Amino acid sequence: MLSILEVLPWKILGVIALIAAAFVGGCQHGKATVNTAWDSERTEAARLAGKIEVKQAQTTTKVVTEYVDRVKVVRERGQDIVKEVSVYVSSDSACDLSGGFRLLHDAAATRGELPDPARIADAPAATAQEVATTVADNYATYHEVAEQLMALQTWVSQQEKNQ
Repeated sequence: MLSILEVLPWKILGVIALIAAAFVGGCQHGKATVNTAWDSERTEAARLAGKIEVKQAQTTTKVVTEYVDRVKVVRERGQDIVKEVSVYVSSDSACDLSGGFRLLHDAAATRGELPDPARIADAPAATAQEVATTVADNYATYHEVAEQLMALQTWVSQQEKNQ
């Protein structure tokens, strides 16, 4: 019995050593497996990100090209209308608008505060042609900004689809 007790601790130590070696080997194998999987996932993510970037760049080019073309047309139409103001609007001084109109219009256009009524006396009158030209320019600018907004909305929706 004494001989069994002398051999038993070494056997226990041997079993513990085998278990420890298996544990350490398993950890090393698991670490290598996880690192390999992680590296392959990162490589795949980078590849997909590259494809998405290419699609996004193509979308940007397409939307910007269309936007530039549409704005060019809008700008040309606005300029054509401004050129024709003298044909459609009389230059008769009886059609002039008061200086108060000019002050009020300018305040509205600049989002300014209501002008001082005392300034009306110093404000020059606005001819109907000046008013028509200003209004036509303002509407042309409005249509350009509207085209820009539509292009940005298109760009955002297409970029979301590219994701």
